Amino acid sequence: RGDLMHLLTLILAALVFLNSSVQGAEYKLSGTFHVAVKDPSGLTYDPVHDSLWTVRDHGSGLAEKLMGGGGGLFEIDKKGKVLKKMPLKASNDLEGIAYRADTDTFLLAEERNREVVEIDRAGKTLRTIKVPIKWGYRDLNHGIEGVAYDPKSKSIFVANEKNPRQVMELTEDGNVASSFEVSEASDISDLYYDATTGRLLVLSHENILLEFTRKGQLIKTFPVEADKAEGVTKDSKGYLYVICEATSTLYVYAPEVIPASAPVPVTPQATTEKAGGKGASQRTPAKPKSSGSKK
Repeated sequence: RGDLMHLLTLILAALVFLNSSVQGAEYKLSGTFHVAVKDPSGLTYDPVHDSLWTVRDHGSGLAEKLMGGGGGLFEIDKKGKVLKKMPLKASNDLEGIAYRADTDTFLLAEERNREVVEIDRAGKTLRTIKVPIKWGYRDLNHGIEGVAYDPKSKSIFVANEKNPRQVMELTEDGNVASSFEVSEASDISDLYYDATTGRLLVLSHENILLEFTRKGQLIKTFPVEADKAEGVTKDSKGYLYVICEATSTLYVYAPEVIPASAPVPVTPQATTEKAGGKGASQRTPAKPKSSGSKK
């Protein structure tokens, strides 16, 4: 009888563990903040300034002038205050951004041109990588939505919104290393590579965040409150940030248990001047969480 009770206890503990790891219960919403940038998209953490960066494509008219003006990069603090704007006249349709700590540069996802553009802190274009994904003409607005970077392997991850709904890993020189299809959501709006776990966080407009291995195995899902979430990143303390395009809102999630030893970012080669003026894997789809729900 004692052995049976012990076995049942172990089974119950295993079920509790599996439920928490699948549903993603390690973050709790700690605050929301307005961001004075119209239609922000993409998000990345800057360890040099302990700040965040977001992007938006070009706009025109009075509304754009009042709400962040035109396209480009925007540096914001962790409460959404705009610290700096970097206009990029050459950009066409910016959707994602990732910081490279090993070179102190930024990778930008350019949706309609199907490119990843690398720039320095002054906004100078260093190189352009053509992303080898096949789209139809009618899918021009369903292209690259996110970009992420692995400082160890120097791989660049690119997320395509839909048709195909795909995450692609590129080598440093732009060749395809691997890719996988995302069947658990109807679209992809951004992604983030977590160097501390070696996993990818994939964001969807369906108000969910999905965690994958770099080979496409689904690990867990996590509901987010943001309506039409367009950007996701984490800082050096493990806090999760999600930015909403529809309401220009920054959502901050605190880890329920902050690690005793915070993740140490790759030491950047910081400049002294801040930025100025092989087959798809098959998985069982996870049920998206409704907006406003949280664990």
